[in-house]
Formats: sequence, C-alpha cells, structure tokens
Amino acid sequence: MLRCQRLVENVCVFGIFDGHGGSRAVEFLKEHLFENNLMRNPRFMTDTKLAISESYKETDMDFLEAESNTCKDDDSTTSVAGLPFICCKSGKTIPLSKDHKSNRTDDRKRIKSTGGVVMWTRTWRVGGVLAMS
Repeated sequence: MLRCQRLVENVCVFGIFDGHGGSRAVEFLKEHLFENNLMRNPRFMTDTKLAISESYKETDMDFLEAESNTCKDDDSTTSVAGLPFICCKSGKTIPLSKDHKSNRTDDRKRIKSTGGVVMWTRTWRVGGVLAMS
C-alpha cells in the first residue's frame, strides 16, 4: 500500500507499507504513522531523519499496545521518504511515469511501430531477450 500525505505547504512524505501475516499493521500505519506521529514531531523540519526514526518507534509501540490483547501476528515493512514535491490528489499519489515492459500491450505496439520485434517465449521479450522495453 502506498500512502501520501502533505505535511506542510511544499513538503510531502510518502510511505510504502508491505504487510505480513495480515493487513492490520498496514492499516494501523496508514492511519497513525503520518497524522498521529510524524506530523506532530517538532523535529520534522529541522532533523527529518531523527523525526522519522522517532515516529517509527512511537508508531510501533502504539501498534503493539493496540494489539496486546489479540493473538494476531501482523507486521509490516515500511519505507518512508520525504520530498519537497510529489503529485498527490486527495491523499493519493498520481503516477508520473509508467514501467516500460514488453508485457504491456501499448508498449508492444509502440515497439513494433518503430520496427522492433516483440515475441512470446513463455513471457514477452523484446528481440527475444529483454523483458524491459
């Protein structure tokens, strides 16, 4: 799951949450990491690395406390990055590019229209070799 949040006028952060053993940890991260912890960390603009680290720890403790009476073993890996600008609309990221892969119909048409060859060899390959186009 990808989550985008505008923190201040010209800074956005986004996180990729990869749940393991269920979705509860991912849902918790989505709802709490940015709004409850990172946005409220007074060090965010002056020491972003420390603010993110502290927010991870705080969110982890909050999740463990929230789940202390359950027998669930949900967890998540998480990557967070801050950028001065990223395209978002209503908290959802807007893709700025597409993967160039030969398994995409539009990419196969583009390659063929320029004289290239795309063939099926148990997977789509450009020139019978490349998976990326």
